[in-house]
Amino acid sequence: MSRLSKRKVNLKLLFFIMTLVSSMNLVINNTYSWFVSNDVTTNRFSADKLNFYVGIIDVFDPSDPWNPSENKKVSAKNYGTYSAFVRILVQPVMMLEGAPLQVKIGQELLANIELYDSVTNPEGKWLKDQDDYYYYLDLLKPDEIADPYLFTNIKLRDGLSDDYKDANLIIQIKVEAIRALKYSYRDVWWNNISPLDEDLKKIDDVLKTKAID
Repeated sequence: MSRLSKRKVNLKLLFFIMTLVSSMNLVINNTYSWFVSNDVTTNRFSADKLNFYVGIIDVFDPSDPWNPSENKKVSAKNYGTYSAFVRILVQPVMMLEGAPLQVKIGQELLANIELYDSVTNPEGKWLKDQDDYYYYLDLLKPDEIADPYLFTNIKLRDGLSDDYKDANLIIQIKVEAIRALKYSYRDVWWNNISPLDEDLKKIDDVLKTKAID
């Protein structure tokens, strides 16, 4: 492959990954003590004068971490000059005295995520795949925030056992973005393989119509 061809491929596959870790200490008897968010690391990749940068939006009020209406708003924002495809990974981990406890979104931890469904919610913009990433089913244009937010509220499921008392909940959030070129998401996220499972096919069907040739 020539240097020029390699450069074109590198530009096509240019992507940005940002990781943010949010932690909150929880006591199941409703005496929640603290909720802290830290921007851990930012890795920005660029080529020549290409300006491509997508970051996490994470909004919450540490003085009222369990507000029943809105207590944690998560999305992505395009700070660059090129449209992007975006996916977000949410990984909750609950620890008690050094031992892990089960915690999954939709089970122990609830979040108001409106998932895309061709029948019940065709206007939805997020779709979760078996890899646990939530894919944004639209272009994220420059200076835009993915709308709607992935979620604006999280809460614990009612009736958790005392096994969870005094546990620490860590929510790891990672956003990945790639320039919205045709099939660029296949090249980077799926190892250039056509999707086989049902959810990836749905994602592929939408994104390939949004791509910029």
